[in-house]
Amino acid sequence: MKIYFTLILVAVVTSSCLQSFDDIKPTNKVSSEDVWKDPDAVSGILAHMYNSLIFEDFSYFWGDYSWRSMDLVTMSDEGTAGFQKEPCFDQEGATWEYPDDFLGYYIYIQGNQGGENIIRDVYRESYVLIRRCNEFLEDLKTATLESDDLDSVKGEAKFLRAMAYFTLVKRFGGVPLITEAKPFEGDIVSLQEPRATEKAIWDFIINEAEEASQLLPLIRSTGVFRATSGAALALESRAALYAGSIAKYGTVGFGKLTGIDKEAAEGYFETAYRASQDVINLPYYSLFKADADKTENYRKLFITKNNGEYIFQKSFDVASDIGNSYDKKHLPYSLCRWGAITPTFEMAEAYEFLDGTPGSFDTESQYDDINTIYQGRDPRLIASIYVPGQEVKDTTYQFQRGLIKSDGSFYIAQSAPGPTYADEYYTDSGTGKTYRIYGKDGGAYTGDASKTGFNVRKFVDEDCETVAQWDFGKTETPWPVFRLGEMYLNLAEAAVELNKYNGEALAAVNAIRSRAGMPDYKSIDLEKVRHERRVELAFENLRFWDLKRWRIAHLDVSRGGLNGFRGRALHPYYDVRTDKWQFVIADDIPKRRRIFTEKNYYTKFSNSIINANPQIIQNPGFIN
Repeated sequence: MKIYFTLILVAVVTSSCLQSFDDIKPTNKVSSEDVWKDPDAVSGILAHMYNSLIFEDFSYFWGDYSWRSMDLVTMSDEGTAGFQKEPCFDQEGATWEYPDDFLGYYIYIQGNQGGENIIRDVYRESYVLIRRCNEFLEDLKTATLESDDLDSVKGEAKFLRAMAYFTLVKRFGGVPLITEAKPFEGDIVSLQEPRATEKAIWDFIINEAEEASQLLPLIRSTGVFRATSGAALALESRAALYAGSIAKYGTVGFGKLTGIDKEAAEGYFETAYRASQDVINLPYYSLFKADADKTENYRKLFITKNNGEYIFQKSFDVASDIGNSYDKKHLPYSLCRWGAITPTFEMAEAYEFLDGTPGSFDTESQYDDINTIYQGRDPRLIASIYVPGQEVKDTTYQFQRGLIKSDGSFYIAQSAPGPTYADEYYTDSGTGKTYRIYGKDGGAYTGDASKTGFNVRKFVDEDCETVAQWDFGKTETPWPVFRLGEMYLNLAEAAVELNKYNGEALAAVNAIRSRAGMPDYKSIDLEKVRHERRVELAFENLRFWDLKRWRIAHLDVSRGGLNGFRGRALHPYYDVRTDKWQFVIADDIPKRRRIFTEKNYYTKFSNSIINANPQIIQNPGFIN
């Protein structure tokens, strides 16, 4: 009897990292005897597996609706939301606790808001992919592919399996480690595996990634969105760095199901250093340097396809309804009536001055131009964040909180931007003049425009020809799963943590700073490396994981943590007495203060997981 695999190729391929399976055969059914002889058929199966990866990209949100804006930017200290209808973002005087199941579930929005209210289960979906990888690797034993093809697809399956476990371990800690596809023979108990230690999962990921790097091709002339040796090494670099941090800064609990013994940290940092160095030494990637203007160069990096810096990326294809809505959700309000995800004052102030001094905003002085306060700073600021007075295509970003009246009191803008973008006017009794409040992109605390005075610019494609291209599901900007800039910073962090290779660490960080137009550091330390990660990797969904692995997220906001964090704003006021701009740091934006406790370093196993597998021991601090 023949067994048939149904391969739905076109839609799946364009929705995953695999956008270039140009030569897959058009048949949709192929016998099992033929599958493992045909590289194209095997590639079709792999396409399904790539499509199952959980990417924390433009389309990844926690909750049940993306308009609530709860992504990894707004859940870190990088951003908050202008939108007012999610409890995290709706009241100044209240608090919001990171939920027990935070990041255990998600929604994934692609195309024209497809996926809204469809709750996805990280644990279940990851193990579906793991099982597919296990079955794939078992079936490959009977394959009659050419040796190069066999090595490549074996390496891809190992890479995908390692990625699935990486998704799990950074949320749950130790999870069942299953490396073989067990058949169901009527005894469900035999399929119920206990949790492995957290260390065992990290070790498995690192070893799998290393093995995959030896099997995968160094470069691809076709299928360019499939994993390469560099992608596997990049995963090894990131996983080893994370494991090293957890070992050094975390605590061990529950029979080592969570945490890693501290003596393991050095070995992980050595692995991270070596893997990062291996990627950097590959001749196929380079730091993006396409424009002499440092601001434009950095901006273009994140909207340029096949830019030479991305090691592994996810592509999008609007024609196949696999676009994302990033532009719609981040553009200034007047351009799209959305712009809900907005940087905080804390993020904006992290960018240094051009001479390398701290980027503290001078709110004592007044300015002739609203944009002057943002000048003379790290070019990555203006490339990554929209600020008042900044040009955006054929308009300017306009945010004004209000006026300083002739008697020295403040008039606060009342009118929220709306469909007509009508300006607000105020007549001052002292001067007798009527003043226009330029707030089409925000200023009032009503409505859904920015409350902080900023919008995210990084990844926004301003080169779209029509406003219609800024609607839902119209963005094709690729998502960098791994890029070379991160590898430089991974190397530097691992080296500094080891307190050796400091020369290489300094050179790596300075390479990133030089590309950005910032002066070299003369010396290197952990604080400088962490600062550089914050600004270079801003809005790339890595900051939240950094705060967790460094075990500082539970600290009070005054100590750099998320506990008590709400996010502040930098508000411009026009002073009618001087005809100048005055800036005020605001700590009253209508957002809740967050509560992040030590238990939130891990995600709770849901009751359904434990009911299905009673051998699962719940994570610390949670009750079933």
